[in-house]
Amino acid sequence: MDARTFNAFLEGKLNDIRDILASKGAEYVPEGTVEKSRFHNFEVSAALNGSTKEQALWGFVTKHIVSLADMIKDEPLDHSLAKWDEKIGDISVYMVLLHAMVYEAHDNADMVKVAMKEYADHISRLEDVSIKSDPDPEPKPSNEPPPNMG
Repeated sequence: MDARTFNAFLEGKLNDIRDILASKGAEYVPEGTVEKSRFHNFEVSAALNGSTKEQALWGFVTKHIVSLADMIKDEPLDHSLAKWDEKIGDISVYMVLLHAMVYEAHDNADMVKVAMKEYADHISRLEDVSIKSDPDPEPKPSNEPPPNMG
């Protein structure tokens, strides 16, 4: 396959993935869902199974991976192009969703780090104000033994 053909193929596949994500999003994220999370089904599955949404996704995609692995053992022409497109396309969509989940986790972790740093800075400023405003600060304990009074 030459570069021009490959690039056209790639654009078509990326458009397919975009279309599938849009249609499946409308199908699997109910319109009345309060949280409107793009990962609704994975979050519900995770809650039902005591796992994470990433683990739930892995359970969903595993079926497709096993099916694809079985297909790969055969000759490419033993299966229709539509079947190859379906299996590889589904796995590609799941990988995009997993990638988004990982990005979300890192983004949330970064937000928590920023919030914790802001909180620590705030507490530090409060302590500085408290120390400066205390006219008779408590003496700091000494590590020296008490003087001999005898």
